[in-house]
Amino acid sequence: EKVTEFTANERLVTEADYGEFGTSTSTISLAPSGGGTRVTRSFTSALPGVVDRWAGLMIDGSVGAEYEKGLANLKALAEGE
Repeated sequence: EKVTEFTANERLVTEADYGEFGTSTSTISLAPSGGGTRVTRSFTSALPGVVDRWAGLMIDGSVGAEYEKGLANLKALAEGE
């Protein structure tokens, strides 16, 4: 995984290369929100074939759950819990 874009206190974008399986992009964005910071995390990957799209549905469930877990951990650390 390599960093492809970085703006301090705003955005981090990374790209992972899975060889014949293609690449994916992960983005973490930070924005002021009330008295705190809103953190948004996203994952994008090209799924050109029917089988790839079907597999993507399963991956979304596991990646989405991991992202939610990571954001919850980040919130706990930031709030000192």
